[in-house]
Amino acid sequence: MVVNTIYIARHGYRSNWLPNGPYPPPPTGVDSDVPLASHGENQAQELAHYIHSLPEEEQPQLLISSPFYRCIQTIYPLAQLLDKTIQLDTGVGEYYKEKRYCIPQPAKPELLRKLFLHGEKYIEKDMWCEVIPNKLGETDDSIMQRCLKFWPQFINKVERGFPAVERIMIVTHAATKIALGMALLGFDNVLQPLDNKGTIIRSGACSIDKYICTEEQNITNGNKLNVLNRHWVMIMNGNTEFLTKGEEMHWDFRTKAEAGSDEEMKLKKQQQNMSGFNKGSDSINIDENKGADDEYITEDVFVTIQLPVTSKNPTKITKKDNGNTKSSNSTSLDKDNNNPNGIEDDDDPTIFQYSGLDSESPLIKIGDKIYRGEWNKLVGTELVITRNESEKEGEDTQKKSKEANNDLEEHNIKIVKDVLKLTEYNTPM
Repeated sequence: MVVNTIYIARHGYRSNWLPNGPYPPPPTGVDSDVPLASHGENQAQELAHYIHSLPEEEQPQLLISSPFYRCIQTIYPLAQLLDKTIQLDTGVGEYYKEKRYCIPQPAKPELLRKLFLHGEKYIEKDMWCEVIPNKLGETDDSIMQRCLKFWPQFINKVERGFPAVERIMIVTHAATKIALGMALLGFDNVLQPLDNKGTIIRSGACSIDKYICTEEQNITNGNKLNVLNRHWVMIMNGNTEFLTKGEEMHWDFRTKAEAGSDEEMKLKKQQQNMSGFNKGSDSINIDENKGADDEYITEDVFVTIQLPVTSKNPTKITKKDNGNTKSSNSTSLDKDNNNPNGIEDDDDPTIFQYSGLDSESPLIKIGDKIYRGEWNKLVGTELVITRNESEKEGEDTQKKSKEANNDLEEHNIKIVKDVLKLTEYNTPM
C-alpha cells in the first residue's frame, strides 16, 4: 500500500493572541513555545470530534506533529479519541525568520511526554529528525526547500515502516502548513497562487487541508515533477466549518510578520483599529476573562465640518484615516482649518458633526439638531450630502441663509450607494 491521503492542520488559537491575557509562560521553558488559549483547546476538541466523525475509511491512521507544545496540544485530543500515538517530526516544525533575536529549538520528547496526561502512552519517545529547519532561521525560499526535501524522505519512511498506512494527519504551523501544501502540489514558491483566480492556501487557527493522490504517474505541474512522481490534488482548503467561530487568525506569506508573533498581533490590532473593530476572519476579540463573545468598547472621534450654505454644488465629504476631510468640489476642509478655501467667514456656515459611522446607529449633528442614523447597509465611510430641491435659483440669499438649517434637516445623507435614514435624537452630543 502507498500513502494516498494527507490531512494538514494548523494548531489552535494561541494564548499570546489574547488581547488581555492571561499569558502563561511556555510549559517547556522554550522561548516562544506558548500554549494554546482555552479557546484554542476548545478548537482542538472540535477538530478531534470532526475527524472522529468521518467514516473509518477516511480517518487518519498515523498522527504526526510538530514538536512545539501548541501543536501537540492540538492533536492530542484526536490521539485520545482514535487511541493512536503521536509521532513528533522536526521536518514540520515552526518557521522562524532569519535575524530573529532567538531561533527556538523544540523540547525533547522525554520532557514533552511528562507535560501531558498519559503522555508516555500517546507521545512516541523518539523524534523523527531527517529534516531539520535551519537553526539560523529561514527565508520564504528556504522553508519551501525544506518542505520539498521533506516529502520524499517522509513518505518513503512511512511506507517502509508502516506499510498498512494510507492516511496521515499532520499538525503544524501556518507557514509550514502552506509550504507543505505547495510542495505537495508541485509548486516551488510559497507566494504562487494555486490557480488563475489567485486562490491561496487558507491557514486560520485549527484549519485543515486535505490532499489525495490520484495514482497517476509522471504528472508535472509546469516544469516541476510532483512528489515521488505522484499527482496530488487538494480537495479541502483551510476548512473550519467544524469550528464554532469559523476561520480566525488567517496568515499567509504576504503578511510581513511571523505567524502568531507579537509583531503580527500589533499589525492585526492596527488593522482592526482602522476598521472600527469590525468582526471578521482575523478577529482577535477573545478575552479569557470576559468570554469569547465580549467585544471591546471603542472611542468615537468627533470631526467638525463647516458646510457653506451658499454653494449650489453638492458637497462630497470623505473621511480620511488621519481625521482630515476633503470635499469633491475642490473645497478643502480639515480639522486645522475650519474654513474651506475660497469661502469667506461671513458665508454663515452650518455646523455638521458625525460620530460612529462604523456602528449600526451613528449620530449626526446638523445645525443645532442631533439625529440618530440607521443604515440600510454599511459599506464605507464616504458621505454625499445633496441640497434640498426646494432651494431654487432666484431665492433671496438672505432668506436662504436663515432657512439653511431647516433645509439641511431634510437632506439625504448617503454612504456610497446606501441611504442613512435620520431620526431626531434629543440627547445632546
